[in-house]
Amino acid sequence: YPIESAIAEKLQAMVALGDANSRMKDFYDVWIYSKHVDFSRAALCKAIDATFRNRGTPIPIEEVEALTPGFVDRHRVQWNAFVRKAGASELVDAFDRIIDDLKIFAMPVLRSLAAGERYSQKWRAGQGWVAD
Repeated sequence: YPIESAIAEKLQAMVALGDANSRMKDFYDVWIYSKHVDFSRAALCKAIDATFRNRGTPIPIEEVEALTPGFVDRHRVQWNAFVRKAGASELVDAFDRIIDDLKIFAMPVLRSLAAGERYSQKWRAGQGWVAD
């Protein structure tokens, strides 16, 4: 099961559920992947496009509610409870930083898919998007 597909499914849930999203593990998992795994933008785009299409979710053009400061404020307590229970208490009160990192990772891909653009870039864990 490709990691790109797992990320695509978690991003689709973030988009589709919006403010009702209570799946803190999805945010954590995508963040961990982005910090430790390199990705081909083409492979990630393909997985996201297929997942969103299969689930009938439009690719967002604008901001994703689950990646906004308001979402962070409304879900901070839930996040803190999740990371404590998961044994990642160093991430208590870090939800805003996690969401900022997820925006840097996910939004360029979502925007390029929404615009029908394709880029040959790679995600380098710890670096961000770089030319292929």
